[in-house]
Amino acid sequence: MKYAGTLILVLAACHVDGSLRFLEDHCSSNLRLHSKLHLIGGDDAELFSTPWMAYLHRNGNFICGGTLITYRFVLTAAHCRKLDEQIVVRLGEYDVDTQIDCRDRGCALPFEDHEVESFYSHPSYTTIKHFDIALVKLKTRVVEQNNITPICLLLDTTDTWQRYVDSIQQFSVAGWGWTEAGSFSHVLKTANVTQVDQFTCLADFGFEVDQSHICAGDPARHTCYGDSGGPLFATISQDLVDYNVQFGIVSYGENPCQGVGVFTNVKSYIPWIEHTINRANTVA
Repeated sequence: MKYAGTLILVLAACHVDGSLRFLEDHCSSNLRLHSKLHLIGGDDAELFSTPWMAYLHRNGNFICGGTLITYRFVLTAAHCRKLDEQIVVRLGEYDVDTQIDCRDRGCALPFEDHEVESFYSHPSYTTIKHFDIALVKLKTRVVEQNNITPICLLLDTTDTWQRYVDSIQQFSVAGWGWTEAGSFSHVLKTANVTQVDQFTCLADFGFEVDQSHICAGDPARHTCYGDSGGPLFATISQDLVDYNVQFGIVSYGENPCQGVGVFTNVKSYIPWIEHTINRANTVA
């Protein structure tokens, strides 16, 4: 993930009317985390602020990011899996160089490595530019703790909700990806990124996107190598509760990393996500 400067950018919660229906009822909300989520461009994430982040690795070597969306499933990008690659999902990770992560607010519980039972790429996935979404089923159910909680996925697939998504000016991203220092970050990073409309994304950056994509980024804050599979998210407020909601998955961008990236629009794949999880749980 690329960053520049130390400007603090706090993402204000977007308010929505009507009831919200989530994939996982007990997903991440600020009421349950006992603090408001402050996202800082060009700085480390706050410990405990992104408890849904997943660190996908093989023998300790980082592969991709992901998000815990239920207590048994992780969401990531389809291109994160190579044939015959044995992926392990680490939850509760923050600083890869330390066994126990501590900051001013205290210490987190140790991370957990989970073996993968099944990896479900979207059946239509053939290239990174389309259907770049996958689900990872863990062998064992995750137990919630102070640094491990699913992110919220809204089940609304209506055009009204899509218009709301299109109206969001700023999202946030998180990951351990490539930094300006020329290496992967050992500490989880977060940054705010500006949404770019589909026309501008094509006309100015040459990305052929449709409603199944979200285009976002800034010259100073954007995703890069290693951020793939991680979340594009924002805070949704209802009835005095702030819900941390995932809207996109880091998919691809400019080479070299320069500002604007393309994200898989999660809303477009909610039926597939629900169907795949239900089928996988039935088989189990």
